[in-house]
Amino acid sequence: MSEVHNPTHYTSHPSGLEAIEITENLPFNLGNAIKYLWRKNHKGNHNQDIEKALWYLNREKKRFNNQKADLERLKRYATEHDDPVSKVIIKIVMAHIGIAGKSAEEIINECIEEIKRIT
Repeated sequence: MSEVHNPTHYTSHPSGLEAIEITENLPFNLGNAIKYLWRKNHKGNHNQDIEKALWYLNREKKRFNNQKADLERLKRYATEHDDPVSKVIIKIVMAHIGIAGKSAEEIINECIEEIKRIT
C-alpha cells in the first residue's frame, strides 16, 4: 500500500472504506472535516485533528451562510470583465447548491465543453 496514494491513516477504518471514497462526494470543507476525524487516532495528534475538523465545520457553516452573496459578487465580476472562466465557475457553483435549474450532470457536461473552448 502506498503511503502517498493510500496512506494507512485513511485506509484503516473498520468499514474497509478509504476516506476519499466518502469525502470526494462532499463539499470541500465537509470532506476535510471528515478526513481529520477519520485519521484522528492514526497520525499521533488526536486533539489537533479534532480542532481542524471543527475549524472546517465552522468554515462550512459560514460558507453556507455566505454562498449566495459570494456567488453574486462573482457574477458581477464575470459580467463586468466578460470572463469565461468565472462564468464556468458560476455554473458549477449553481449546480452544486441547486439553483441552476438543470441537473448537476447537465451543468457539468456544459462546463466541460466550455472549458475545452477556453483552453
